Amino acid sequence: MKKEFKMKILFTCTIKIHLGEKNMYKCIYCNAEIIEKSNEHIIHSALGSNLQSNKIICKECNNYFSTKESGYIDNKFVEQFAVIRNLLNIKSDRGKTPPVIKNLEHEGNAILLEPGGKFAYQKSKREEVKDEKGNIHFNISSPNLEKAKEQLEHIKKQYGKGFSSIDTKLMKTYINSPIDLQLRIGGEDNTKAVAKILYNFIHHLDRESKISLPDIDWSSIQNYLRYSKDLENRVTGIDYVNPIPYSIPKEDLANYVFISGSKHQKLIYGHVVVFGHMIFSAIIHNEYQGPNFNYGVRQPIDSKGEELFLKLKTQKFNPDVIINKECYSERNIEGLRNSLNGILKIYAEKARKEEQDRIVSQAVSKVFDGYEGAYITPEHIRKLSSEIAKDYVNWRYRIDSEIPINLEKLELDAINKKSYR
Repeated sequence: MKKEFKMKILFTCTIKIHLGEKNMYKCIYCNAEIIEKSNEHIIHSALGSNLQSNKIICKECNNYFSTKESGYIDNKFVEQFAVIRNLLNIKSDRGKTPPVIKNLEHEGNAILLEPGGKFAYQKSKREEVKDEKGNIHFNISSPNLEKAKEQLEHIKKQYGKGFSSIDTKLMKTYINSPIDLQLRIGGEDNTKAVAKILYNFIHHLDRESKISLPDIDWSSIQNYLRYSKDLENRVTGIDYVNPIPYSIPKEDLANYVFISGSKHQKLIYGHVVVFGHMIFSAIIHNEYQGPNFNYGVRQPIDSKGEELFLKLKTQKFNPDVIINKECYSERNIEGLRNSLNGILKIYAEKARKEEQDRIVSQAVSKVFDGYEGAYITPEHIRKLSSEIAKDYVNWRYRIDSEIPINLEKLELDAINKKSYR
């Protein structure tokens, strides 16, 4: 009986050890066991992606890529697309709004670009004028109602509330001369970021059991990304020469990642497509001996779902495109220019539709404000047509317009609304 009891204990311990090993993953950057899980985005959150994994990176390495020592490669990669993120109003997966583009200038005025491509004056202006009778007049110009109300409060605190009148107008004006919106793409930081996306993606597929990776020595790419070594072995860049293994519709703004392995070429390489148009390629392994493979993922912006492609055709890859960049620079620059124009066309169409919807909605609100009848009268149709036509012409032909408003009433309404809450 004593001997049988010992055998039962030994059998139980063996089961526990086996289960523990099965659930343990190693960090793809330092090979340490992942004891404390840490989420890593496969495609950057600021690009509108939610694709991430907590099975590929340890907390220490994840923290490293957020430090100065790493060069902030993730942030620098995303910052390249700040203007596009602003125009398309792309939020991060946590709902963080896209960046405001500052330090712009138009006709001597400091302006900024708010999310959605909306221009606004950067600062309020206040001019104080005294007339012959000694009365003080203020001319205030503010980029929005909130800042206008702030200026009104400043004046009240400084001079009291003895105003004879407040004349306020909401002005809509248009930018009619070109604004310089700079977009700088490329560099060593971009090189690392593209390689890191591809390296994350292939291990994400493996850890989620979507694919089964053969034994591969990743030390070279680990040294490059995590420890800034083996720099001469890394090649990546803008690539509009090598075909991607999927036909992306022109109007698609999703992010794509494609990873391929070629036994014949001894390469593991891939493509990162930002907003469906801007294409980058990288080689992350140049001594590959395993079977051919080709996988991909489509991640729509502002969406939590993704579409995996696990059976794509393997295509021959021309590494000279990103090794000898000068030889292919003209074709890549032309491809990038066409891609940017494609994105801008999508933005322009989106902005046009939003403005037309706003014009119609505003006209309907104005014409039917307070109306409780059951029928639409011919007079309603006439007024609605007139309002829509007036606003549409102003917008279509970029004619400045003014709407009288009661700033004090708006301020009082805001206070009452806040108190009510």
